[in-house]
Amino acid sequence: MKRTIFLVLIMILSVGAYTVWASNDEPLAPETTALSETFDEVDADEEIALLKARVEEIRDMDKSELTREEKRELRKELRDTQKELQARGVYIGAGTLILLIILILLLR
Repeated sequence: MKRTIFLVLIMILSVGAYTVWASNDEPLAPETTALSETFDEVDADEEIALLKARVEEIRDMDKSELTREEKRELRKELRDTQKELQARGVYIGAGTLILLIILILLLR
């Protein structure tokens, strides 16, 4: 029993040591921090409103005059926007939901 606990502790500590060893002391490049700065500057509700306004703008466009490549770019932008808007919610999987229900019933 003591040996098992010792081995588990060694495994946990070794995983932590590996991540510290893999980290880099250099600051992040401005390109990678730009995204986090925009999220700090713009409130989430405002960003969602901007994305929805852009979707409406694209849907109201006259697409008959666009070239094939421009139409593809618009479709891709719509798909990316839709994925970003859907990713904003909290996702609870079925297994997690069942586990939470069981825990609530057991702890009552």
